Amino acid sequence: EARKRAAGISARESLYLAALESFHKDGANDRARRQDWLHGLESIVQDFPGDIDARAWLAMVTWQNSMDGIGSRQAVDVVLDTVLQIEPMHPGAHHYRIHLWDGSKAIRAEKSAALYAKTAPGIAHAWHMPGHTYTELKRYADAAFQQEGSARVDHAYMMRDRVMQIGRAS
Repeated sequence: EARKRAAGISARESLYLAALESFHKDGANDRARRQDWLHGLESIVQDFPGDIDARAWLAMVTWQNSMDGIGSRQAVDVVLDTVLQIEPMHPGAHHYRIHLWDGSKAIRAEKSAALYAKTAPGIAHAWHMPGHTYTELKRYADAAFQQEGSARVDHAYMMRDRVMQIGRAS
């Protein structure tokens, strides 16, 4: 559908579209699709080095793909650093860094844990994720604070959008 509407898109947008098309193409095996997505993101970063969102996604996809083989958390962390040097409050980079070090060296994600909810205060998941880091670091009061924040954001959304109406007769 996007390809049908692609007339007049920029070179950068065209690279995104090509990368996403390769990821979503029918019939390709999962490994090939993920490898093509990775290569597409690499092309965007190479041709448009100022695109920090592409860098953040490249870090995430590199880490996800490494779960099938040997990968380097440190190499992915360096890519995330290049994003955070330009945009210290980039929510995706903080999110991916918490996932990256979860279950390994949580201390490496401590700064991202402290900042993530501030980067996206209206997103419950941004409040939830730091709890992973704080629990691993045995900072249980901080983990509980983050989980309470996550619940409050979710409840505010549910009340605002009337997702659940408990106790009301119809």
